[in-house]
This record gives sequence, C-alpha cells and structure tokens, in this order.
Amino acid sequence: MLKNAVNNRNYESTSLEGAALAFLKESCEGLRFNQKMAKMENAEQGIYLGKSLSKNEIPYNIQMDIDRLCLENAIERFLRSGKKKDAFNVYFCYLEIFVGDYDKTRKMIELLSEFEANGSGLLMKHRDHYSHSVYVFVLGLAIYESNAIYRAKYNAYYGFSEGKSMRRRAITYSIGG
Repeated sequence: MLKNAVNNRNYESTSLEGAALAFLKESCEGLRFNQKMAKMENAEQGIYLGKSLSKNEIPYNIQMDIDRLCLENAIERFLRSGKKKDAFNVYFCYLEIFVGDYDKTRKMIELLSEFEANGSGLLMKHRDHYSHSVYVFVLGLAIYESNAIYRAKYNAYYGFSEGKSMRRRAITYSIGG
C-alpha cells in the first residue's frame, strides 16, 4: 500500500496543483510530529505508538507523515477527477488529521454529501458545495503558498510569524473556506 504513497509530481510551481501540493509537501512535512511520543517508543522492544492494523507496528511520527501523505494524494486525485468520491477522501483525510477521529464528524459529512446528491436534482441552479468546498480549500493552499503578500497578511491577521513551522498551521484554518 505504501509503495504508492509518494508519487512523482511534475506540476508547474505556478499552477494550482503545483502550489497546493508544494505547500503540503514542503511546509507540512513534520506536521503533528511529537518528540515526546517518539521518546516513549522503544525500537529495540518493538514498542511503537502509531496507529496501525496491529499494535506496535509503526512509530508515531511515521503515522503522522502517512496521514499527511494521504491528504496530499487525496487532493491530487480530487484535482485530477473533480469527483465527489475524491472530495470525500479529502474531507476524510483532513478530519483524521485535524479532528483526530472521523467518527466525530461522520454524520455531518455524510449528510452534506447526501444533501448535495439529492439537492442537485431538485434545483436547476444548484452548486455542489461538497466539491466546491474542496476546490476553495485547495485554492487557499495554493494562494498561501505562492503569494508572499497574501501570506504575510494572513500570518499577521492570525498572529503567526513567518517560517515553516508557522506556515503549516495555516492549513488548519483553510478548510473553513
């Protein structure tokens, strides 16, 4: 499964895809890493704290990076297809990373998806908010990554200082649209 986790991406750095994926790849590497958790692990005894199919299989920080790679891959798939099922994967990965448990928000996301599927048949000028929100999220990542003036204003507004560790916090605010 992990052999497909890292794809060679050949996007123009000025493209929507290139900027959004560059933000996730370069600015979010190490996102949610926890050195305290890493120190609690014991490689010699095979004691790792990352979630996996079985206990003690992967280190905690590797799990955090796998979560980031899943979001990166989900966004890339969505940008290629624009399909609702790929938008769902973006929602799922994001919620796993920042809410920590998809079950907490599952009903809301599934209800929104169902509403969009049914509402589009009832209204002639219906916009698919489900997929549209993901496009807006990705657009926000791309603008933040590629526009230094916008990034500085955004950071000032939210009280972030410039730098990689602060830049990756922007992702947690972006999904709100």
